[in-house]
Amino acid sequence: MISINGNDYEVSDIVSILSSHLKPERVDKMRAVSSHRTQSIVTVMDGIYDKGNISAVMRSVEALGFLDVHICETQESFKASNRITQGTDKWLRVKKWKESKPCAEALKAQGFQIICTDLNAAVPLSDVDFSIPTAVVFGNERDGVSKEFLEASTANVIIPMHGFAQSFNISVAAAITLYHISLVREGHASGDLNEAEKERLFASYLVRCFEKPAQILDHSLSVR
Repeated sequence: MISINGNDYEVSDIVSILSSHLKPERVDKMRAVSSHRTQSIVTVMDGIYDKGNISAVMRSVEALGFLDVHICETQESFKASNRITQGTDKWLRVKKWKESKPCAEALKAQGFQIICTDLNAAVPLSDVDFSIPTAVVFGNERDGVSKEFLEASTANVIIPMHGFAQSFNISVAAAITLYHISLVREGHASGDLNEAEKERLFASYLVRCFEKPAQILDHSLSVR
């Protein structure tokens, strides 16, 4: 079941009714995207206060086929910039936290290893095993990752650099890291949702295509 405006609808009803209101190629695209989503890699943005950077990271997450983003709003409240995300944030599962520690604890409890990006780290990104469930944490450019995540981490990693620059912009670092993960996991776990999860995600994508999906569903169900 999926809840829309307080009412519950069967996934099968959402799929059959709403898909009939869209062009077949649009439906095929959403089904293909749903089938290739990966939920065993989670992106965490910890205390990042630049909205543009957050939005840019979310765009990379979505484009590379990942699904889950956690945002620890230890700075000011975040609102996605549609100019930068290009609307990709609506295709992601985004969870917001007011503090870093509960987020870290929840991810550990769910079986994720926690990998923090850290300029002081000695472990290169290429040494990490990303074939297992992993939460990758990016901190803000001034302070880096919080001590709560550093204490909970399995490993702190660095992207090797060979120029005079001391660091990458956070959105660039995330894009490099996530692309590396997508390459090393290619053919291993790309699209790791089970069939029921894929269908539920597909249904949720259909819902997001309409301004008033509940009205369409209620009308169609009433005349059956």
